[in-house]
Amino acid sequence: MGPHDERRQAINGLEAKPLKSRPGGGSGAETARKRRAYDGAYRPRLREKNAIRALIRLFRQYPVFFYHRLFPFLGAVALLFGVYQIAQRNEPAIRDDFMRRSAVEASHSKATLLLIDEESEALLAERFKREARFRRYENHRETYVELFERLQRYQPTLIVFDSVFSRLSPARDGPIIEQMAQFDNLVVGHALHYADNNAARIPAYFRLDLGLVNMVTDPDSVVRAIRPIFTQPFAVSAPGTDGVYLAISVEAASRLLALESQRRMEGGDSNWFVDIQSDAQGSALRIFPEHAPKGGRVAPLDRNGNILVRWFKTLRDPQALYSRSHYAIPVCRVYDACESGPRSLTAQDKAMLRDRVVIIGSSSLTHSDFLRTPMSARHLGADILATGIDNLYDQTVMRPLAPWQNAALLILFATPIFYLRLKLQRLGPTFLYTAALMIFFYWLAQTLFGWGIVMDVLTPEVFMIVALAGGSVFREVMKNQEVRVLQRNLSKLVSREVFLEIQKMDKGIQAGGNRMDVSAAFVDLRNFTRLSERLSPTDLKDILNEFYTETERVTMRHRGIIDKFLGDGVLIIFGAPWPTPEHADEALEAAQDLIAVTRQLIEKWNAEKLLIQKYDVLLDIGVALNSGNAFVGFLGTPERVAYTAVGDTINLCARLQDQTKVYHTPIILSEYTVAALKKPYPLQALDVITVRGRETPLQIFTLGDAARAATPEDAPRLDTDGGSQ
Repeated sequence: MGPHDERRQAINGLEAKPLKSRPGGGSGAETARKRRAYDGAYRPRLREKNAIRALIRLFRQYPVFFYHRLFPFLGAVALLFGVYQIAQRNEPAIRDDFMRRSAVEASHSKATLLLIDEESEALLAERFKREARFRRYENHRETYVELFERLQRYQPTLIVFDSVFSRLSPARDGPIIEQMAQFDNLVVGHALHYADNNAARIPAYFRLDLGLVNMVTDPDSVVRAIRPIFTQPFAVSAPGTDGVYLAISVEAASRLLALESQRRMEGGDSNWFVDIQSDAQGSALRIFPEHAPKGGRVAPLDRNGNILVRWFKTLRDPQALYSRSHYAIPVCRVYDACESGPRSLTAQDKAMLRDRVVIIGSSSLTHSDFLRTPMSARHLGADILATGIDNLYDQTVMRPLAPWQNAALLILFATPIFYLRLKLQRLGPTFLYTAALMIFFYWLAQTLFGWGIVMDVLTPEVFMIVALAGGSVFREVMKNQEVRVLQRNLSKLVSREVFLEIQKMDKGIQAGGNRMDVSAAFVDLRNFTRLSERLSPTDLKDILNEFYTETERVTMRHRGIIDKFLGDGVLIIFGAPWPTPEHADEALEAAQDLIAVTRQLIEKWNAEKLLIQKYDVLLDIGVALNSGNAFVGFLGTPERVAYTAVGDTINLCARLQDQTKVYHTPIILSEYTVAALKKPYPLQALDVITVRGRETPLQIFTLGDAARAATPEDAPRLDTDGGSQ
């Protein structure tokens, strides 16, 4: 038994394992259930595999589309999206600069700050005999009622307490909150992170006008806007509110409008509502009375649903460790107990409390109620609240443009730049236009910002530059594509070198050129004229096309250009359109290669087409070389031009080509070509001939292995046509 038989026996002895198959067999609902479970688990994976295979097939079938169309497009989209995100992230910095330039003083403000500074905090702690660890002013709740009662003497329109109740105790704080609920012109702060379950045990707490003191900041920790509405669904909230609270500035503004409405006309509307409405221009916050739903105040919202604040100039106080824009009074003056400055309220202080919104806040460093704003790195929290109330009451909030409006402006300013860059060949005019447009856009954005209209500034400016760069790149891509198409078409008419010369012409192909030292090679397929009378058109075409193709390959290899095809002859120029010192060497080496290649072609044609047997014609090749100065360039009419070389050098080369038949040699060089050679070659002098029209005799040469001894009878005399006598 051989080794293959043993292996076969071992394989046959293995236990066969059943393949996975779709559940079947059996009957009834159980089998149907198993089949459904199998299909549900298997078919999604099968669809996923089929999708991947289909995508791979598409990649293989259309590689040009994916790699030259789809992937560059997706890359450009990703790049633009990244640029857009970076520009949007830096937009607030530009707006902050505009805000600082356009800010005005808060001279017409309705708000006055009543600040609990370090001195006032110490006074309150001493007055109510609190320990030092309870010196945070929000823990002096016994002072609230007395402070509010003292302020009522000066007839403020509204009192806003910019603080929160934390760690509520029904026994301790219940009576205090009951007394505070008696004030109809009091708004008290509330905070999301102080969700205290004991508030539900104090019914009077939800009778207070509560407003959230939470501030929203941008990613760079700067307060630029007010979020008007907050939701606190999991915290204890007032009955019927579902955990929805207004920002303290919105609550204070709506309450201020209600109180002024009551004061202006007895029995006026005391119910003012807050709502958010949306239309084609965007969303807006509306504060309106019950009897006039279309009246009231309107505050546009940005794309995040926030109110953009118009900030005031900050007051210059070198001794202050914080910034503010509104008039401020320390609390200790209300108690006639200030030690620094006036001890009690001055006449100006009393005037700034009457018929105004009094905001009680902290300026104590221990409380650290300071935030970053566009106007300052340490802006007092109570002053931010006062600014928000002024904005809502006076309807001076910033009005942001809708996203589609910003997009329209971006397209409106960037598209002309992209279009001009495509149309104008020079970068300078487009660059100047872009710079002028960017300056105008910056001025426009700053002017509109002063009018309260906020628009994207950095994003359109960046995209103008992107349009300029993208237009340049797209122009180069389209130009290269056009060049490739043009080169593909012109390569059938002119050489690559001539095509590159055409590319340099800004105004198109025009007649003109210059004189250059060149070498001309005149190639002739001997006896082809007699053969062409007998060949069929198909054979004639095949022979000439093969001859032309091989001639062009040899010419390109030796840095020459084909001037023209002349039936069974070819005129080749070396040393143009770019000067080449070795043009004579290139011409001689190209001539040797042409002789070898053409003779191989002749052997092939004799074998395939039986030229000798059928037509009694033996083809051969003759090449004449001449060097000298000639005019090289575009010649012709305004409608039709050709790249060619003309002059005595070219004419003499054409006449020398006929002498290859006389001297029975495949190649002849003039003495001018021999003089221009840079390398040594095995040359042999043939004769000295006289060409009509030239007084000086001309010596001609051939390669040593290509010449034969010439008899005196073969000595030629050139006639006017360049032939021999």
